Amino acid sequence: MLNLKRFVSYGKRRQIADEFSSKIEEIIHSQLFHAGELIISKHKVTLSQACVLLWRDWFTGDVDGLWTDSSRLAAAYACILLELIALGKISCKRQDVLGKTTISLKIVDRDMTNSYLDQAAFSHLLKLDKTEQDMTLHDCLLQAMKWKCCTRKNCASLTLESLDELKILRRDGECCGFNRLYRTVDLEPYALLEKEIRMIVLKSKPPDCYMRILLTLVNISDSYVPKRNKLLKRFFTKNEYLTAVERLQALANDWSYETKK
Repeated sequence: MLNLKRFVSYGKRRQIADEFSSKIEEIIHSQLFHAGELIISKHKVTLSQACVLLWRDWFTGDVDGLWTDSSRLAAAYACILLELIALGKISCKRQDVLGKTTISLKIVDRDMTNSYLDQAAFSHLLKLDKTEQDMTLHDCLLQAMKWKCCTRKNCASLTLESLDELKILRRDGECCGFNRLYRTVDLEPYALLEKEIRMIVLKSKPPDCYMRILLTLVNISDSYVPKRNKLLKRFFTKNEYLTAVERLQALANDWSYETKK
């Protein structure tokens, strides 16, 4: 018998992968993309660390690393891919074959980054490259979303572990060997992100490349979840959020108007 729920879920993941892969390609070919701002950042945490740090529960201060939504995993993985692109480890190329558009991934530099990015994504990409399989952004994002349970191999779990090593979060408790809750130890990085988000969205402060990417990808992730679960909604009052929605969408759409020649 056809499992309709599983079929719909797979269809949703494909839609999410399509949107994120298109947005990544749009970002890296935009004049607003500055790789140096991701490699040497003024921010306390990396782009992907900031992405998962925003999962922090508003009331408890914990990050639940056991289960998460597919779109959140896709956003975290997209951040990691953009960091690898900024580091010169991988590149992307749009290909149009028989009316079908794909965005292929290519290894540029096989040397490890010596960071959590290796286990979170780069090592897997290197293995795929050795098999001479065609690598596409879409397929890599789909694979990342399959690992919804936060095992050691999950890109989000490994990123959360890196925040544990920095003593920003502390892993507290396990379930059958899986990472579970991460308690907030150092609130400053999250508080700075909150302040920056409000300044950009409500005060029209020009965002740097790092914050523009973060807001763009998290906003896409939010579009796939119920209103009560939207991450960016937490940073605004009910009245502020009405204005914030328009501003966030404008930031996400700005990339296409600044395409590199």
